[in-house]
Amino acid sequence: MSFPITVILPKRIIFLIVLLLISLSFFSCTEDKTIETSAKIEATEAKTQPPLQTPEETEQAEPQIQTEEATTSTETEQETETSEPPKPFFDPLENPDAIYLDVKNIMQMPLLPNGCEVTSLAIVLNYLGYEIDHFSLYSDYMPRSEYQYGNPWTTYVGEATDYGLGCYAPCIVETANMYLSMAESDLRAKDVSYQDLEEYTKYIDEGKPVIMWGMVDMFYEDTLAWVTYVDGSEVVWYASSHCLVLIGYTDDEYIFCDPLVGIVSYSKYAVLDCFTATYSQACIIE
Repeated sequence: MSFPITVILPKRIIFLIVLLLISLSFFSCTEDKTIETSAKIEATEAKTQPPLQTPEETEQAEPQIQTEEATTSTETEQETETSEPPKPFFDPLENPDAIYLDVKNIMQMPLLPNGCEVTSLAIVLNYLGYEIDHFSLYSDYMPRSEYQYGNPWTTYVGEATDYGLGCYAPCIVETANMYLSMAESDLRAKDVSYQDLEEYTKYIDEGKPVIMWGMVDMFYEDTLAWVTYVDGSEVVWYASSHCLVLIGYTDDEYIFCDPLVGIVSYSKYAVLDCFTATYSQACIIE
């Protein structure tokens, strides 16, 4: 008869065995979770990565890239074209039959925003060889009066540098002759107003630019009117009144040095309406 053998282990050894079993179980769970996490990451990467292309598919994709590059190039060319400066209002190459004088334009801005009359005078004087700027003509030679109730037939009304209306032909003639006298010139300004518009082309044929009154862009606008404090006479002033220099003509248009915009041509019909509305005024220097 045999008896079972009971092995009694010390408590210290039992504790170590239990601790070992717990450690093995922990490492086993961690490894399973690591494998599971790796599998999820691989699946995510597979979704985000584009599918592999065959050589045939790659060749088909290349033209799309070229098309995008061509589109970008076309857009750049269009931007370059729109950034180019505008063409001149009057181009002699496009008007070979035009008769015109080689007069250099002077812009009234920014010094004299309301000084088209004296700037037009400066354009003609410089064409004739006198080196005088428009601001000096205005400040040193032009007679002026107050903004309210002044008479544009004899003085510049207001301030050409700020709030000003302007003046008419007799004032420009006086301003020009004051300067020409100071310069000891034999030339003099002359009022040649009230002629038929087409008659002024004869001065162009003689080499004489004509200072002429019209309207901005040769577009008619309403008038202003007041009574002068000098003699009580009524003065009418057109809100868009403008002075510029006639330098040439074609069969259908007149060519001007316009101190607001440059060298420009307007239809003869538009010029006639505005010229007549502003009392058919003009002056020359001879």
